[in-house]
Amino acid sequence: MYDSTDPTKIPADAAMVAGYINGKYAWNSAGWARFPKAIKLRIDVTGIVPMSGDILDVEPGNLGQPEITSAMSLEQVEHIWANLCAAAAKWVKAREANNLGSTCYIEASRKNQLAAAVDTAHCVYWMADWGISQSEAEQKLTGAEVSIQFATGSYDTSAVRDDWWPTASSIPVINKPSTAPAAPAKTLKSVQVIATYSDGTTSEKTY
Repeated sequence: MYDSTDPTKIPADAAMVAGYINGKYAWNSAGWARFPKAIKLRIDVTGIVPMSGDILDVEPGNLGQPEITSAMSLEQVEHIWANLCAAAAKWVKAREANNLGSTCYIEASRKNQLAAAVDTAHCVYWMADWGISQSEAEQKLTGAEVSIQFATGSYDTSAVRDDWWPTASSIPVINKPSTAPAAPAKTLKSVQVIATYSDGTTSEKTY
């Protein structure tokens, strides 16, 4: 899978692409049309349209949080990450309320923090783990880790688990038990019998 802030940088014959639906790098219609045969995944960077995107991009600069700078203290950095994780949890819960699973993009070093905040089995993760080989990335596709972004440049490259397609038609659906009260059991109280005789007369009796 390929993704980029600039869709023209991605090979046009890509089989699977991820692009932005909002934020300063939102792809225009021509950008999406560049890949007519590709599986297209929609990245939400604002967190305010949980039903419109396939993936939430959880990183500084998104979800209403500032970019991290070298002038910030460790406390400030951790505060940003705590806010990002809290915003992601709200996004995931909004999708859960509509019986949809979720996918969050997160750097590998923060995945456990995000998973603790989200606290649901109905969220899977696309992790950034740059500097490893494709083979190493593929070996990490286990459990809730469905995609590993292992290379970056003018476009990013990710290994993807074969059973992961977070599109509207195939994203995991949460089967919730019905909350409607069960109908009360019926009990037989009486039976009415109507008898008809050969002379045309009838009689009724209730038991």
